[in-house]
This record gives sequence, C-alpha cells and structure tokens, in this order.
Amino acid sequence: MIRQAAITGIGIVSAIGSDLASFRQSLFSGRSGVRRIDGRALPVPYAADVAGFVPPAGFERADRSVQFAIAAARAAVADAGLCGAPAGRIGEYVDSDRAAVSIASSKGGVASICELRERLARTGGPVEPAALADLFANCWPSTPAAAVAADLGFRGPTAVPAAACAAGSHAVIDGALMIERGEADIVIAGATEASIIPLISAGFCQLGVLAPDGVCRPFDRDRSGFAIGEGAAMLILENTADARARGAGIYAGIAGHVRAADATGIVALDESGASVASAITRALHRAAIECGTGVPPVIPEPREVDYINAHATGTRLNDIIETRAIKAAFGSHARDVAVSGTKPITGHLLGAAGAIETAICAIALRHQMIPPTINLRTRDPECDLDLVCDARRPAAVDVVMNLSFGFGGQIGVLVLTRDGFR
Repeated sequence: MIRQAAITGIGIVSAIGSDLASFRQSLFSGRSGVRRIDGRALPVPYAADVAGFVPPAGFERADRSVQFAIAAARAAVADAGLCGAPAGRIGEYVDSDRAAVSIASSKGGVASICELRERLARTGGPVEPAALADLFANCWPSTPAAAVAADLGFRGPTAVPAAACAAGSHAVIDGALMIERGEADIVIAGATEASIIPLISAGFCQLGVLAPDGVCRPFDRDRSGFAIGEGAAMLILENTADARARGAGIYAGIAGHVRAADATGIVALDESGASVASAITRALHRAAIECGTGVPPVIPEPREVDYINAHATGTRLNDIIETRAIKAAFGSHARDVAVSGTKPITGHLLGAAGAIETAICAIALRHQMIPPTINLRTRDPECDLDLVCDARRPAAVDVVMNLSFGFGGQIGVLVLTRDGFR
C-alpha cells in the first residue's frame, strides 16, 4: 500500500501571530510584522521579531530558537487533536518508537554563543559553570529537535537537516520520507530560527541583501532585499490513511517533493534558473501532476498547480532567477499560475522560512485563499508572472507548490494537494 504524508496539525510562532487564527488574519490581510527595532545595535534596525514572547515553562534558560520550537510543537500537537497531557506529551497516545522528529535551524543557538562571547569580553574572567552548561545545551543545531523529542516523548528517528534557508523545506521533506518509507507513523517536522542579532545582520549587510528601510518588495523594480524574521513553524505529519482512520482534520497531502543542489556557488544560484526548473519538474513528476511542458501525465487527467509560494527574497537577482525557473518549468502555464511571496509579511525566517511557507501553503488550501505579495508597486518587467499583489485572492486551490533556496545552492520543492483532490 502506498503511504503518503498528510499535514494534520500546524503550530506557529511568528511576528504576525503565534496562534493560527491571528497568524491567518494577519497573513491574508497583508499586515507586516516588520518593525523598527532599536537598542540591539543592528546595522539595519528593522526586523520581524516575536515581541512579548513568553518562554514555555521549564525552558527559560534555553536558547530562544529552542523556546520557539517547543511552543510551536506543542501548538501543532494540539491542533492535530493529539494533545491529552498537560505538558503536551503524546508518547502515551502513540507508539513512541514510531514517532519521529525532523527539525532544522540554519543558525542553531548562535544568539547564545554571541551572548557568552559578549559576557567574556565584558568580564575578562572565567565563565561560571552554569553559563558554560547553558552554552553546551544551546549551541548545537540538533538541540531544538532533541528538546522537542524529549518534551513530547518521541523516541523514533530524529533528522536535523542543514540546508541554510532551504532547511525548513528539507525538514518537511525528510519527515514526509519517514512516513512514505514506513519508518514512522507520526512526525513533527519544521524549523526554528532566532537570529535577529548584530552578527547575522552585519553579515547580510555585507552581502547587500537587507532592505535598508526594512521594506521587502519581491518582484518590484525597486526591490532592495529583505528584513530578517524569527519564529518557528511545526507540522504534524501522518500517513494519510491513518489520519483518516482516526478522523483527523487534514490540511493537505504532501504529493511531491525534491531536494536538489544548484552546484554553482556559495551565495548565488545559476542565473538561468535551470537547476531550480529541473527540481520543479522532478517534484511535479513525483506528484504525478502535468506541468504544462508536454510531459505525459501519469494520472488520467492532467492537474496543474494553482498557486506557488515563491522564495521571493526581494533581492535583485534572486527574483529574476526564480521567475526564469518557473517559466522554464511550467511553459505556457507559467503566466496562469498564481504566485505570491510572503516574506514581506513574516520577515525572512532564514532556516525556518521553508517550514512557515509550507504551513502557509497548507492554510491556503484549507481556506481556498491566496495570500498577497505586499509592497509591490512597480513590477519588474523581467518578473512577468501572475503575481498576487496587495490583496488576498479567493481562488479554487487544489494544488500548491512551495519553493525554497539556500546558500550553497540548496533547493527544496514541495507540492501539496487538497485532501480528497486526487
């Protein structure tokens, strides 16, 4: 029997809301979480931070990325209807040995490491044992995944993808593969990021990818980059048949996915978009969806993608490369599929971007609504796609795609379908 992963729960911590209702309202209304942040010595004082976040009890000394992960994971468990214990543990409700975790973070506990370095610079003396213990507990990229596994009582496989800004998508893909291969019956998959600190901001400034005014304008003629965001998104993945058997609400089925490498350079993709186009086509083949390029469909009736959540960083070259890739992969259908970029609303969550944008795709399927690309005023003629601008677009949405790219040429493509569509 074919096993397909379904998304049955979503948990989010973000600048535009840390519960699904407020997140969805802000997303569809186009309310940005980017604001001016003073007092943090940021070279560009704009970011989408999670203001007023209260750490989960017992995790007060954890790195902020771990705190976000725990909060989002518990919310996802509750949303999936699996929460029964006060602390959110569900090990007693599922087979713990077949409950897996796939959680990424591109920067890990970098904020904790920088904080300790600053403390050393101030004091010039030895570091107290408790501070060193906190550093070692917080600095590893695997810490969020380990913390979530322990909190929920999951003893199955643990994956910690390292794929820069495509890490969140890779984490969801790894989780889907665990379900498909029969390695797990339930997976909590997603990513977390807490990198609004001077070191990271300065690095992106040197690369010239941060918008000086904090306004991200994807596909706009005057675009100048993005604003850093923070937060986490966690998805509960289950085998579709099992989810239906227990009467779970299903946001979406994960029909296709591809992880790929551009193999061009560390910070830039192939300007032709060929590598991304190839990944898109392979993901569509895996999903058995006709992409409009003359490839014979695997299923009786060709089904086309209705919406693409683009990586859309608002950087000069990236948006053009992404446009070229979509046009190459979709052919004559390229100008018919709706496209939007949501980073101007959420901020660029770096390693967690692919996870939160996969969640956005699932929400679009559930509510038959496409979120807008805000701040787009003057379209770049080279970005000639069907861009959803300013206002949300009600639409019949059955198949959606999420595109993610990361430094080092990392590519992640996910194809989601509305439950029952196929």
